[in-house]
Amino acid sequence: MRLSDFDFYLPQELIAQFPKEKRDQSKLLIANSKKIEKFFQLPKYLKKGDVLVFNNSKVINAKLQLPKGQSFIYVNLNRSISQNTWLGFARPSKKLDIGDRFFFGQHELVITNKHSFGEIEIEFKLEGNTTIFEFLDIYGQVPLPQYIKRSDARSEDK
Repeated sequence: MRLSDFDFYLPQELIAQFPKEKRDQSKLLIANSKKIEKFFQLPKYLKKGDVLVFNNSKVINAKLQLPKGQSFIYVNLNRSISQNTWLGFARPSKKLDIGDRFFFGQHELVITNKHSFGEIEIEFKLEGNTTIFEFLDIYGQVPLPQYIKRSDARSEDK
C-alpha cells in the first residue's frame, strides 16, 4: 500500500486527545532529526536569520447538527461559495434531500445541492443583520479531527 504525502501511520497512543494546559509543554518534532522536544525548547534550535511565522487564526464553530427524524446529520462546513451559501460535508449525506429545511430559532438553512463524497451546499437564510459567523458562534460546534476520539469539543479546542 502506497501512502500519499499526507497519509501516514501514527499509533493511537501518540495522538493527544486534549490540548496541554500549558501550551509550551506540547511536544515538538525537530525536522531532519529524530528528536522530540518540548515547544519551550524551540529557541535553542533557532539561528541568526531564521524567521518565525505566527499563526493567530482560530477554528470557527463549523460543525452543525441537523435534526432529521429521530437522529442527527452532522455537517462540517468547508468553505463559502457565495455570501449566503457554503459547501460542507454531511454524515450521513444520503439522508438529506435537496430542499430539506432546518430551523434554528428564526434562522433557516436549506440544502440546495448534493455533490459526490457527501459534499452538500447549504443556503443560510438568516434574520436581521446576523452574519453566518454570528450564527455559527451560537449554533455551531468546534469540528474535531477524526483522530480525536471524543465527541465533546471544549473551549480550549478553538
